[in-house]
Amino acid sequence: MDRVRGLVHELVASQEATVASLRRRAERTRDQLFLAYGMLVLVALAIGGYGVVLVRRELRALEDASRALAHAERKAREGQQWFRMIAEGASDLVRVHDRDGHIEYASPSAARLLGYAPDELVSRDAMTFVHEDDRAALVTALRDALARDDAPPLLHRMLRKDGSVRWFETRIQPARDESGAIERLHTVSRDVTERVELEASRSRETSQLVELMHRDELTGLYNRRGFHEHAGALLARGRAEDRPVLFVFCDVNGLKVINDELGHEAGDDVIRDAGALLRACARDTDVVARLGGDELVVAAMVRDEDAAGAFDRRLRELVRAHNAREERPFRVSLSVGSALWRARDGKDLEAMVQEADAAMYAQKRARRSAVTTSGEAIVRTRPKA
Repeated sequence: MDRVRGLVHELVASQEATVASLRRRAERTRDQLFLAYGMLVLVALAIGGYGVVLVRRELRALEDASRALAHAERKAREGQQWFRMIAEGASDLVRVHDRDGHIEYASPSAARLLGYAPDELVSRDAMTFVHEDDRAALVTALRDALARDDAPPLLHRMLRKDGSVRWFETRIQPARDESGAIERLHTVSRDVTERVELEASRSRETSQLVELMHRDELTGLYNRRGFHEHAGALLARGRAEDRPVLFVFCDVNGLKVINDELGHEAGDDVIRDAGALLRACARDTDVVARLGGDELVVAAMVRDEDAAGAFDRRLRELVRAHNAREERPFRVSLSVGSALWRARDGKDLEAMVQEADAAMYAQKRARRSAVTTSGEAIVRTRPKA
């Protein structure tokens, strides 16, 4: 099949231009032959016997040139017929276009690849069959392809007659006249839909794998690795836009009490609940993560320092509503600390997490571990002995 495609490219690029050129040359030679014959006859009549010899010699030379051109024209025409035979047997879509992009010839494979009979494509603008989202890019790529002889294939989508979309890889070869001007465009398009879909599937699988590597299995939040990557990007954006970034560090209160009295499954439940509440308090653009154990953190781009107090109030209201609604054997309680990053301070990600962590521990030391900030017991009911 590679040899077939090579022959198609080679023949497509040369045969039609060659035939047209040879025809023009043959017509000029025949005209010159008749004109020369007449002139030489006149010369022969004027100068006698030597003129006859001269006429015969020149006539033989012109006849030889004419026969050579006729032979070349016949071979070129045979090559063109051979190209058509290859095109009609090829599995790829072979087309010939005029300089304006209208289709002059389409191979029979058009019926299988696009659902159109070849005659339905003739005289139509080739861009009609290109997906509208790819047309602008294809025009740009087409200009580049026409400027070089070794242009890479163009990847684009085409519309089938039934409205479905297929991916094609198209090679373009211009046919030029003797002055180098483009007379026609020859294209060979291969259906690569399966390859494109396979590559897209592999890319999605890779993205999903990377995402899983960045996620905490218990809460579904980012893990430490995911937090460092995404919060780092948030700091870079804050630096570029000169905007502050708020860091909120949270610790689940009373986790040891819950584990000791209700079991580790209940301990996992309270961490999941805390993560869900933190996620509900944050925006979609914020980075919410579990760093490990009962430590949770949020990074959020904000307008000013008032955002810290607003976040704290919103989170405590969500926790209060959750504890009033859920019939868990425990209450969710969080110690919260925050720190505001500004580009001019020159602090890195680790320094900001440590600063927010220190603020959280200052609050945690000010209260008993077995009760919420409002003084309620974290463990609602203890299991019977």
